[in-house]
Amino acid sequence: MTLFGPAATVDTMAFLDSGADYTVFPMGLAEIIGLDLKKGSKEICKGVGGDVKTIFTTVKVNVTRRHESYNMDLPSYIILDGDSDVPPLLGRAVFF
Repeated sequence: MTLFGPAATVDTMAFLDSGADYTVFPMGLAEIIGLDLKKGSKEICKGVGGDVKTIFTTVKVNVTRRHESYNMDLPSYIILDGDSDVPPLLGRAVFF
């Protein structure tokens, strides 16, 4: 998938997580593409790994496979812990 932000465009892999309500991205990716992490609502998200501090925002993405290509604005949580090892996870909202 490709992530689009005000500062950069990044190609990355993401795991499809059918048990997740929303998409989750690590803070490092959000910083690279230039998302403003001061905007958006701060929330505590609960998951299998426990509670994490996040910011809820929208991320512009493109998902391409062979001859298909989909552009979408994904409601996403950005994990604010820079040491988190959670990979990009695609959740059900908008994507499914």
